[in-house]
Amino acid sequence: LERLASRLKNAHVCGAFARWAENTSACKKMRIVLERVAGRLQNAHVGGAFFRWVENKSETTRLRSVLERVAGRLKNTHLVGAFSRWVENTSETTRMRSVL
Repeated sequence: LERLASRLKNAHVCGAFARWAENTSACKKMRIVLERVAGRLQNAHVGGAFFRWVENKSETTRLRSVLERVAGRLKNTHLVGAFSRWVENTSETTRMRSVL
């Protein structure tokens, strides 16, 4: 009878230990998953900042290119005006020579 009581008692202890081990394993797995999720959220924040920086950098580069073209056109305006006057003068000189 004592042996039977001892075995029943041990069965309860063994069952309790098995449940404890199971719960501990589940908690450990859950902790790992939560750490990964937290890491991804943290990396998403850093990654978002990086992608905004890349976007701003490409926009700045595009605007710099546009400004360089506009500045080039403004600079060439003087040359275009001078060339147009030269063409007019040449045409006028040619016309005058044909008249004379």
